[in-house]
Amino acid sequence: MITKKVQMIPGNPKNRNPYYVGKFLRIFIFVFLVQLNYDSFSQVKFEREYKIGENEVPDKALNFINESEVNSQINWFREESEDGISIEAKFKNNGKLYSVEFSESGEIQDIEIIARKKEIPKEVWEILDENLTTEFDKYGIMKIQTQFTGESAGLLKLLKEGAEDHGCILKYEIIIKSVVEKEWSKYEILADDEGNILQVKKLIVRNTDNLEY
Repeated sequence: MITKKVQMIPGNPKNRNPYYVGKFLRIFIFVFLVQLNYDSFSQVKFEREYKIGENEVPDKALNFINESEVNSQINWFREESEDGISIEAKFKNNGKLYSVEFSESGEIQDIEIIARKKEIPKEVWEILDENLTTEFDKYGIMKIQTQFTGESAGLLKLLKEGAEDHGCILKYEIIIKSVVEKEWSKYEILADDEGNILQVKKLIVRNTDNLEY
């Protein structure tokens, strides 16, 4: 007796096995979510920064800096990126380099202070280094900043008094360089106060007269 072999045709709905169809959909959804998560985690940051005059600075930003009673020369910058436009005041205060960022209308956004690796608690750095090594095989640190966000009053207290009870949220912003796909690139890393990476952005900077802080 001759047995005829019948081939199942995937394109025919009658021949589809529900188990394999369901399995395929689960795999597809999983891959889609992983890719979506990766895209939101690793982004590209286009940035252009240039110096502006005090007359181009919003009144709210000027008032905040004046209230802080910073006794040093203030350099004002306008930053344009994919996130929009911001205004930055950069200066040296009590031996530290500060960058205070405002929205285009002058609302305070954050305060960043240049820091050294040794200023980060050892246990936090160990976690951060492990996370960076997982994300990048090898990397070199170019800049470390402590970043503070919160209410305007708390940020003003931090800037004016250097107080520790300011109630602001501490994060770390780190600029690194690393080889990815055989190409050296700069990356901006944002991590929380425990060393967990919150965001990774590849930097593409188009600046004319930027100060490196």
